[in-house]
Amino acid sequence: MISLSNEYMNALATQIIFISVFLGGFSATLLVTLLVADNERKMMKVLIVSSASAAILFIIATFAMTELVMFTTPGFPFKIDEGEMIRARTFGTLAHIGGILALMFTIGASGWLKSRRLGITTTILGTIGLIAIIVLFS
Repeated sequence: MISLSNEYMNALATQIIFISVFLGGFSATLLVTLLVADNERKMMKVLIVSSASAAILFIIATFAMTELVMFTTPGFPFKIDEGEMIRARTFGTLAHIGGILALMFTIGASGWLKSRRLGITTTILGTIGLIAIIVLFS
């Protein structure tokens, strides 16, 4: 893993927390909307699982990155264990990426509930969004 300064990790973790909280709230809202809908199709069940996965992964990312912020904040009252920092950074990063993938899948697949044409359109839009994210951060 790349060695980053505590100041940089603190700022980066703070930004990931903000993004994860926002997207996690969006995923949870989408999940509740799907749960109250009167639809028993298989695609609905797939969307519920992917939306729930996104919400849970964003919650995990939020807590892992909060732990990393605590470790990297000046004045942290305990001895900092490098292994715990790596664990928090790894869990937070993987959960955040997984949440983004699950949310993009949910958005991309959502159109299939209505029609084939709308399903193709949302799949294309979701794919374009995912590609844009990958290109921006690679």
